[in-house]
Amino acid sequence: MKQGKPYSKRQIVYYRQLFDGFRMISRSGIYDNKQSKEKKVAKRIEKRVLEIEYTVSSSREDTVDVGITEQSHVGDDFTPEGRMFVATDGFALYSVYRPAMENSNGFYVRGSSTPKDYNRVLVKKENLSRLICAVSEYNEEFSVNDYSGQVKQVAKNLLDHIYETKNRLDALSTRLHDVTDVDELMKHKEELMKIMLAIPMSNKHCVYCEINEDGNGNFNCADCDYAHIHGQCSLPASKYKRISGHLNKLFTEIDGYSD
Repeated sequence: MKQGKPYSKRQIVYYRQLFDGFRMISRSGIYDNKQSKEKKVAKRIEKRVLEIEYTVSSSREDTVDVGITEQSHVGDDFTPEGRMFVATDGFALYSVYRPAMENSNGFYVRGSSTPKDYNRVLVKKENLSRLICAVSEYNEEFSVNDYSGQVKQVAKNLLDHIYETKNRLDALSTRLHDVTDVDELMKHKEELMKIMLAIPMSNKHCVYCEINEDGNGNFNCADCDYAHIHGQCSLPASKYKRISGHLNKLFTEIDGYSD
């Protein structure tokens, strides 16, 4: 049987580089659905301010010309469930392709992905006040990007944790200066390892918990942006549970280290 022509050194290098390229693409997660989902959620987190801007012009005898000029959140981001927004008086706002009046109880705001105002709508004057109130309520409810209070509180709690840890380390350092016994030294070393593993993992150390706390000690995890990416903390596969599990295993191994 006639043998094929052997590969040259240049061909071998080429195919090796090609294989390495495919392997890097695979590892990068470009085609990973989970990664794509996380990027989408992260993008939504960046767009924290939900707001509708409108203009009113060309007033006529019984109608006014209304247009939605800006809408920061569209489609599924219009409300948390991607549904209509209903004001307290029952007037509804819908996110759709272009502005339109549905009836006396609702308005289709511009919901496309471009900033253009595709359509202006004639609204009866008696309905204009309801539209304005509905837009104001929408903006008030969903413009929730100011978390400075929660950030400051969690930052204070983290500083308290640092000071507490420092005090424990200072006390241990003093004892280590005077240690002469082997068993005593081993106990101090075990204590040091446990101090270093006491990382801030509680609710008071998490800004997302502070944001989603209802005032009664309960947490709305379903609306937590961190949970959308890393899983709700109560679930076994969540980032929190995995870290806690590793810490518990380390504590178990370290416990009795000095015996």
